[in-house]
Amino acid sequence: MTHREPDLPAELATIRGRQRQLLNVIYGRGSASVEEIRQAIPDPPTDCAVRTLLGRLVLRGAIKKRSIGRKGSRSYAPAISNWDARKRAFERIADDCFGGSKRDAVAALAALAQEE
Repeated sequence: MTHREPDLPAELATIRGRQRQLLNVIYGRGSASVEEIRQAIPDPPTDCAVRTLLGRLVLRGAIKKRSIGRKGSRSYAPAISNWDARKRAFERIADDCFGGSKRDAVAALAALAQEE
């Protein structure tokens, strides 16, 4: 099975490098702690560096930070739901490739599925 990056909103698609790795983990899992993120990426940066990058992503509106439990542990979650991200991705495809026609985009997807 091939690894597939999660669908991201168009405004986040330009994010690259380490920040993109962090987004892929968070959007792929639905939420993650700093330690979970560090364990999921190759050659992870320091805990402090991950927290800095996450802070920047929070400021950009890409992710949300939430406290968990009494000790104030933090978890990071997508700023939008997976469904909304997929919907936006589909709408971009319909707009870019099918003149905005979702019906034509679905028909093309159905034809591709028949080829499998």
